[in-house]
Amino acid sequence: MKGFIKNIPFHAFLLVPALIFFLFAYNYHTTTFKSTIRSYEIAIIFSAVIFYISYIFNKQKHKAGVVTTALMLALFFYGFIYEVAEKLYYNGWWPFSEIHRYILLSIFLFAILLCYFLFREKRTFHSLTYAFNIFVLILFLLNFIRLSVSFIKIENNTLADETSNNILTIQRKDSLPDIYYIILDGYANDSVLSEIYHYKKNNLTDYLSKNDFFVAENSRTNYISTSPALSSSLNYSYLDSNEQKNSIYNNKVSEYLSGKGYKIVHVRSGFSVTRENYDADTTITLENLSEFERTLLRYSIFRLDDLLGYARYKTLKEQLSVMYDVFKIKGPKYVFIHIVSPHPPYVCDEKGNFKSSPRIINVWWEPKEDYLTQIKYINTETIKFISEIIKRSKVRPIIILQSDHGPWIQSNSFQDIYNTRSMILNAYHIPYNWKNKLYPTITPVNSFRFIFNGLFNDSISLLKDIPLDSQRVKSNINSNLMLTN
Repeated sequence: MKGFIKNIPFHAFLLVPALIFFLFAYNYHTTTFKSTIRSYEIAIIFSAVIFYISYIFNKQKHKAGVVTTALMLALFFYGFIYEVAEKLYYNGWWPFSEIHRYILLSIFLFAILLCYFLFREKRTFHSLTYAFNIFVLILFLLNFIRLSVSFIKIENNTLADETSNNILTIQRKDSLPDIYYIILDGYANDSVLSEIYHYKKNNLTDYLSKNDFFVAENSRTNYISTSPALSSSLNYSYLDSNEQKNSIYNNKVSEYLSGKGYKIVHVRSGFSVTRENYDADTTITLENLSEFERTLLRYSIFRLDDLLGYARYKTLKEQLSVMYDVFKIKGPKYVFIHIVSPHPPYVCDEKGNFKSSPRIINVWWEPKEDYLTQIKYINTETIKFISEIIKRSKVRPIIILQSDHGPWIQSNSFQDIYNTRSMILNAYHIPYNWKNKLYPTITPVNSFRFIFNGLFNDSISLLKDIPLDSQRVKSNINSNLMLTN
């Protein structure tokens, strides 16, 4: 056995799979082993190709193994290196905006220098092969142990969890309306679309007005980016500094409605910020790329998809397709859907066909024409889906259609930047007479307070509507929030 570990450089083929397994072991509760299989296969194929090319040049398996491992590590951590360089760029410590180009060039030069050094060396690198192989085996072993301990804990807690769930179960009431909370990420307010984007007549809000929606024309977001904005609205409160993504996964709206007899339905977005709802009775997943694969896409060499946006396109198209599965679930139900569009990259034409829109780091939300093109496509899909909701509902539904924030724009006018980012789409379909109490400046923090008071005769006080603070926009104009949220 020792001879095998010393003489066969299997680390070249298994180091990246071991790292993938490490990620799985730490995220097993949000993914499945099946969803990781394709990642292992791709890693092994890449390794085999690099090993074969390297071996052709030097005819020494140990040197070929070292080259393969080094290059596979560089490719595996490509996206992580990219994000570090991106942050350096925005802090003024990295001079080049075309980050992909320079990272690829660096990896290419690293590969040439590494091969040159190894091929000139007369040593066989047996000892390095042995050390790398041992490291890979230990990494696999430690994560097998971690998984085993975690599964034992899950099994021991299953009965307690089932008991807890049964306590919350209440008989469903057929008279209750379905509630839909639909988020269009980065969707601009009508006044912004008219003044900044010169889109004078928005067919979406025109449709909403004609179909008994109240459109809060002067609504602003409470927070600057997706995670705190949704954490706030889903918990109908302003946030402490520690309340961010976790309060989306485990939020008060879902807990409250579950206690009222609602089935909680969560449609995944393909992005970590709204990946889970711990109270969900049904989670509608995306199969084109698993959540696990999307994480690897972000941090590995496949981050180069930024330049094409094809993976984002496939994710968006699949979500817009599977969200219709909510109609298979009998009510009353509360459905949460976060559609990450018209947020860039702009990957669709007006008819929903793939359109590459390469990412340019310092103008992430530009050009405005491409933003409008994606708006028009999302309008079509949103109108179609809402029409289907109304058509299929036996009890007239409650629908909140909202954006988490507006887009960033390139402008010399701070007021234009602030208005564009803070003013949002905020529309309500409420088929009850208490709809008349809605007002044009309502902010998302009060959306569910208002609905719970009207629907269940609760007495939850509305909070003071505090719109997005202009100072926060000012302090983040040059930050990476412009890119990722």
